[in-house]
Amino acid sequence: MDSVFENQYTHTPQVEKELYAQMLFRRPFYIVLLSLLAACMVLSVILGCIGGFSMMNIFAIIFGCIVFAVFFLRYVTLVKSAEKRYEELKSARSFECKSVMYEASVASASADRDAPTELPLTKIVKVFETKHYYYLMTEARLSFVFEKGGFVKGNEADFLPFVRERVHKK
Repeated sequence: MDSVFENQYTHTPQVEKELYAQMLFRRPFYIVLLSLLAACMVLSVILGCIGGFSMMNIFAIIFGCIVFAVFFLRYVTLVKSAEKRYEELKSARSFECKSVMYEASVASASADRDAPTELPLTKIVKVFETKHYYYLMTEARLSFVFEKGGFVKGNEADFLPFVRERVHKK
């Protein structure tokens, strides 16, 4: 089976940080949710200053602070657990990875696994990009990462259209 795209990169904690930031803070649902929550908090503070703080104003402010704190703590916890995995690998917080895209499947090999992982593209449920990476996510939250600028085979400009066409064909 001949590959269409090949990508080599050094997997660092930055990969995890961008992934978790995308999942927790940049998805449209969460952007709307957090924006509405922030607006409610600001409105509660304004109404509290104008008419005196009622229990409802105080509850809205405290609830908003708790939700923001939970999102932030979840992000920090996920990043810390990723950093702990790097420590366990004794890899100086980085290791080499190779991701390969075939016509109907995607594969990834890295120093942190004994054998390469390969899945059919029908298992990919979400494709998105961040500032430095392309992510292909499965339903089980397994991600295949392709670094922007790390393509050693195939044209990077053709990568995303190629993947989206095949993933959304299901």
